[in-house]
Amino acid sequence: MQDMSSQFAEYASRRRRFWLTVLAFLPIAAAALVLVGGGAYFRIDRKPWAGFAATVVGSALIAWLVKAAVAWHRLSSWPCPQCNKSFVMAWWSSWPTDECKHCGAKVDRL
Repeated sequence: MQDMSSQFAEYASRRRRFWLTVLAFLPIAAAALVLVGGGAYFRIDRKPWAGFAATVVGSALIAWLVKAAVAWHRLSSWPCPQCNKSFVMAWWSSWPTDECKHCGAKVDRL
């Protein structure tokens, strides 16, 4: 069995990956807004590359959605080393914190 600090390091890694995935949405959404909602500012509707660019951005949005779902599942299914229940998920909250929602075990600051 792993010691507590290495288990909490795994949790910190999963949480960091989740938040990086969430933040990765910003440039993808900005590109989608430019392509779809640019309107008078960018006028891409008659450009030959517009269809390809929209396909690339749409594919990136779908890939981001899958990646975000996987990152959230990995984070929310991580078991607490003390009580073996989900560290993040509880009926009242699912916000990722530094403390177990069930037993109160705290993540060591790494």
